[in-house]
Amino acid sequence: MKSVLRVSLTIVLLLTLWHPLGAAENALSVGYGFALWSNWHRAGRTSEGPYHFTQASYSYERPLSQKWLIEAGPFLAYTWRPTDGIDVGVNLGLKVYPFSRDHSGFFVTMGTGGAYSTIDFVEQGKHAFFILQGSVGYRYKNFFVEDKFRHYSNGGTAWPNQSINANIINVGMYF
Repeated sequence: MKSVLRVSLTIVLLLTLWHPLGAAENALSVGYGFALWSNWHRAGRTSEGPYHFTQASYSYERPLSQKWLIEAGPFLAYTWRPTDGIDVGVNLGLKVYPFSRDHSGFFVTMGTGGAYSTIDFVEQGKHAFFILQGSVGYRYKNFFVEDKFRHYSNGGTAWPNQSINANIINVGMYF
């Protein structure tokens, strides 16, 4: 898991040095998250009970084309349910604006990454996770709102390997 985090951080660093089609953009966002579709548990819950957190994230975006971008960045989340804890991780993915060439309006993202949590999730059997995620959102000028689905998994490196899934509602600003 440490190697996944190292590779992801190296890619983020290389992206900051790379200057292809246009200028990079940076964004900060804050969000509220809760459990969603975590195995047989109903929305908002894991096996330990309710799962709720707040999150702050940074995003670095570099254009691949007029519609496609590479998106990378770290996040920090504070969980207050089921217990107090911190998640820290990094994401790497693609973002597309299917109806716009000026990076505005509706967008979709998909990506992967890694995270470490201080919470001892019974479903995972460890503290380090692989991440798969996707989102839909809308950008207006320098502001955006996004609904993100995140899947935590230990990738079969420990038992049990039941998913921890979350829905995160983010609001943010480009600078």
